Amino acid sequence: MDTNVYRRQIDAAALNADEYAGEAVYPDGLTESAIDALLEDVDRELAADASAAEAAYRFDFNDQRRVSRSRRRAGRELLRSHVLIAGVQRQGKSTAALSLLLGDEAA
Repeated sequence: MDTNVYRRQIDAAALNADEYAGEAVYPDGLTESAIDALLEDVDRELAADASAAEAAYRFDFNDQRRVSRSRRRAGRELLRSHVLIAGVQRQGKSTAALSLLLGDEAA
């Protein structure tokens, strides 16, 4: 291998380091200010997540809405299923409509 290639890479790194004379340059090419900016972004995101979690904790009525919606959905799914509940056959207009649609297969 040609050592000149490595020498050129080292010289190029030294030239780049001169650009950022007051800052430390790390092997991955990031400067200290770039790392600080990334850390500030992360801190900002964590603070936003913490405030969102706190708001969700304080206003837990949102969770109550979700619970009631999921209960209603589960009830609808149960009613739409073709399962007999406790051995009682379904009655009424919805059963008649369902039997017409299904052709008396499962109603």
